[in-house]
Amino acid sequence: MNSILGLYIEQERRDRLLSNAKTKDERAAIRSQFPGLDKRLARAAIDSLEIPSENDPGRYDPDEMQCPWNIARARAAWNDDDFPGWLYLVGETGAGKSWAAALLATEYIRDDPEDINLWPTGEDEYGFMDGPRFITGSSLKDILADFRDAEKKSAFIRDLANASLLVIDDLFHRNSGPFVENFRRIISERPPYSRTIITSQFTPVEAAIAAGGTDYARGMEAVTRRLAERCTFIDFTTESPEPEVNF
Repeated sequence: MNSILGLYIEQERRDRLLSNAKTKDERAAIRSQFPGLDKRLARAAIDSLEIPSENDPGRYDPDEMQCPWNIARARAAWNDDDFPGWLYLVGETGAGKSWAAALLATEYIRDDPEDINLWPTGEDEYGFMDGPRFITGSSLKDILADFRDAEKKSAFIRDLANASLLVIDDLFHRNSGPFVENFRRIISERPPYSRTIITSQFTPVEAAIAAGGTDYARGMEAVTRRLAERCTFIDFTTESPEPEVNF
């Protein structure tokens, strides 16, 4: 069964069996009865991200990227045992920020599929409980602006805040008072060690300076402080960094 419903049924069967397993060997034996299920769940979760085709990691070989040093530094930070959970990729257009974010997201889902869980989201509809999300800053701004029901907007914000993995691409491209306040709510409600990737042409400080004199300047200051506390910042460049010289 390769449909979402089929995956859900298989997952439910396996979970019921695992709930009665008492030893590690029993759990391993049960998992062996469902070969490839975790990989298929991971593939479905990756597909659910709806990553734009131009950023699809499958389209490019990381070893042939124009600026390979950027993804190397981002991956090293992302996989560091002491990594706090939030990654902020900043730099000019063409440096590979969006592609790197998509690659790290898909690798994370693929390498840790046991945390992926399908869940009924409506009649004959299924989705991933606290599933991974990939959204552009412009889309996020538009979606939030379209809400007319405060409770539905709050539910959407909680959904992003609780996502097992959250990627926000090209943040701070378009700002406004309502957007900054809603984004502040998302990052305030999101746990500090949850996996999060943000890409932007601007550092939070640069965005806050640009907001000076606006009605959302104070909100941007709060956003800047929170991101500074939680993020590891990686500067994406189109020029290879100078090699370190040890004397």
